[in-house]
Amino acid sequence: MTKSKPYQYCLKFKYFSSVKFRTMVFFLVMISATLCAQEIKINGIQRDGKLRWDDFPEKDDPNFSFDAYIKYYYTFNIPRFKLKNNVFVPAEVVGTLQFNQNESWVRPGKQNDELLTHEQGHFNIGILTIREIMKELKSMRFQPHEKNPKSIFDGIVQKIKNKYNEMEKNYDLETNHSLDKENQEKWNSFFRKQLPELCDKPQKD
Repeated sequence: MTKSKPYQYCLKFKYFSSVKFRTMVFFLVMISATLCAQEIKINGIQRDGKLRWDDFPEKDDPNFSFDAYIKYYYTFNIPRFKLKNNVFVPAEVVGTLQFNQNESWVRPGKQNDELLTHEQGHFNIGILTIREIMKELKSMRFQPHEKNPKSIFDGIVQKIKNKYNEMEKNYDLETNHSLDKENQEKWNSFFRKQLPELCDKPQKD
């Protein structure tokens, strides 16, 4: 089971708040290519994206029927734009996926490889989300007279966010929260193809 928090963002020409947008100061830099940086942080530490059971606090709540829950959020930052062919394009895009230990948990005694693989799948969807958003933000364009570039940014992020939120729902529905072994393996195969760097089993500790 998973839930992702609303994205946070900070468009900077410069913008000075990660949520509320204040005065824009146009900050033009002439760079030949857009720089992209992706960070994955688990409990505040930058890691490769593989989860371990010791990342999850133990919690025994009879109100939940499932044995583990994962929550994450992602942030995006475009600190610089450049003027290219009379339009503004990002000079740098930074995306961060953050595992939320405070709201993720596992039921005591239920830690096993199959369930950890299932929770890893949820986190993999988070990784796919930020990768696609960063790709689209990199190609974002707007005119110098654009009055509301934030709306362009919001539209890109929301469209992709909706796509992967639906994937999250289908993942739990089709795998029955890891209990349907056949469908779980189909999803595992999908993740291996999409994220070959994470194809090994998640770490136990």
